[in-house]
Amino acid sequence: MARPERDAFPTRVGLHRAVERKTVLDEEGLRALQERVQNPPSLDEALPASKELVEALTPLAAESPAKYQAQLATAWKFRGVHLGLTEHQDEAEEAFATAADLFRGLATVTDPESLFTFAISLIDLADHRLKQDDDAVRRALEPIEEIRGLGEQLARDDATVAEDLQTHAARLHALALHRLGDHPAAIEQAERAHRGLTRMERRDPEARVLTAENLRTLGMSLNEVNRFKDARKRLEDSRYLFRRLAKREPELFLVEHALVTLAIAAIYLKEGKMTRAASYHEAAADLYRDAARLNPALHDEYRETVASLLELYRVEGDARSAERLTRRHS
Repeated sequence: MARPERDAFPTRVGLHRAVERKTVLDEEGLRALQERVQNPPSLDEALPASKELVEALTPLAAESPAKYQAQLATAWKFRGVHLGLTEHQDEAEEAFATAADLFRGLATVTDPESLFTFAISLIDLADHRLKQDDDAVRRALEPIEEIRGLGEQLARDDATVAEDLQTHAARLHALALHRLGDHPAAIEQAERAHRGLTRMERRDPEARVLTAENLRTLGMSLNEVNRFKDARKRLEDSRYLFRRLAKREPELFLVEHALVTLAIAAIYLKEGKMTRAASYHEAAADLYRDAARLNPALHDEYRETVASLLELYRVEGDARSAERLTRRHS
């Protein structure tokens, strides 16, 4: 995929400068473009559509911010989502940060809905940074604290919304702390998030994804402080949820199911329980094989999983299992 032109991603400092080339669309054309961005038939079509929408809305928002700034902020959010699915992660972060800055400009203490919308944009930004390198993880700490502060502000207006924002702040903070190696603090935040996510899931089953991810974070940090039994329990809970999610959307969740299965295998290996470790490792290999059939880009991960299990069998002197595994995954 060709790299987008760098000037297609203006810095936040220059956000409100008029673009040299204005894209003029009538309201009907603008709505049609927004629909293409929000419901694109493919990523290849989503990328140019979101770029076109940002270019169209930038001069309109400069001239009439009350009418168009929220639309521009939403366009930048979708631009971030689309770029996040490509190799252009820096541009994706810039898009999410631009959306958050625009929503910040619209947020007022007298309008709870605007504060909540701003908070959601910060969640998008923090989520993206937490998937990148350690420097980006550290940059995620600031929006996480802003989310927590917005939750406190909204407590007077809507206790449920305020609680949900505190839950999001806790789960994001847990992942950041885990990535940065502060596992006792990560455990504390993840346990706090789990209580809130359980309540959220009763209202909205889609929160199950966040619950599964948070349980994985909790289990992995428990493993790091050698609380193996507790770690396996939390990872098994996460695995159960990812298994259910993978049945519904295998292209999204088979790999997540495989990863948490491998994490459980690693704990059994640390405990010296080789048979259990090999069983989970082989289950992960099967999951990776199925995922690679849906997405050939995962073929290397699949082969690496099989190779590491073969090495385990060889170290243990289990030639029969090694031969069986080779036949099964040849």
